[in-house]
Amino acid sequence: ARAALEEILSLLEPEDRFNLIAFGSSHRALFPEPVMADGGHIREATRFVGQLDASMGGTNIGSALDAAYRSGRGDVLLITDGEVWNDEGVLVPARRSGKRIFTVGVGSSVSEAFVRELAEQTGGACELVSPREDMAERIVRHFRRMDQPRAVRVNVEWPVAAGRQLPEAVDAVYGG
Repeated sequence: ARAALEEILSLLEPEDRFNLIAFGSSHRALFPEPVMADGGHIREATRFVGQLDASMGGTNIGSALDAAYRSGRGDVLLITDGEVWNDEGVLVPARRSGKRIFTVGVGSSVSEAFVRELAEQTGGACELVSPREDMAERIVRHFRRMDQPRAVRVNVEWPVAAGRQLPEAVDAVYGG
């Protein structure tokens, strides 16, 4: 995840605005509000990412997302490896936020149903990464989706009658 965040920081354009919020039992924002992606802020963010580790305790996603909602316009990229204990307490404010949330569930203990639902309820997308996969490449690819419009009204036409299609309906599709 650290390598992916470093690459994402290198992909930001100077006119982009961003912030990083680390979370566990509590959350900590790097900047009080989103900042321009200029050289100084990117260097500071790179140092912040280099110091990240999984020692912040539990998985209080709700307070970290609330901080992201208050921090300005734009979509949210959520990378988590944890279980969530208060799904509805997170989903309702997420829907109200008006932000698309792109979720990345990392590892074998992530609450897959929650990260999928959070992305679907907000018009984002979900990516799941197992411990044996190239995590950085998958996270960066998912980040690139955030700049793309979401294709809606997707219809799949099979050359012959399909016995079964899963999922039954395609909700949204992003390139990549």
